[in-house]
Amino acid sequence: MIERKIKIKAPIEIVYQVVRNFQEYPEFLSTTHSAKEKKLKTGVQVDFSVTVIKAIHYTLKFELEEPTLVAWEFVKGDLMKKNSGSWKLKSLSKNLTEATYSIDIDFGWMVPKMIIEQVTKIQLPETLDAFKDRAEALAQKSA
Repeated sequence: MIERKIKIKAPIEIVYQVVRNFQEYPEFLSTTHSAKEKKLKTGVQVDFSVTVIKAIHYTLKFELEEPTLVAWEFVKGDLMKKNSGSWKLKSLSKNLTEATYSIDIDFGWMVPKMIIEQVTKIQLPETLDAFKDRAEALAQKSA
């Protein structure tokens, strides 16, 4: 399990919307090519297409608790055996949100170590920065 905390200069509602709007991920996450959402009786399911050294397709089921939690569980996909995690959001003030990102990801034994390192060491910080930048830009527009 990997966990990172970041502070985002934006109201919690804006941060939640950035995390929750899966279909907008390709607009600001360079590795995400598509995110197709399907509503379920409880939560939503999203089919993702991303590139991490090679193209990967996977499906996650999300539990949503506005505005504090976006959690997911792995449904199916290429290369992965497990992908679960969450965004936990906490309002520190009107325009400051603490976001805790956790992910537990496991690839099969056939996956090269460089792909695992790409995901955990390089892509994770870039992803968190992209969410932070997006939320802060939206917060400035709405101010």
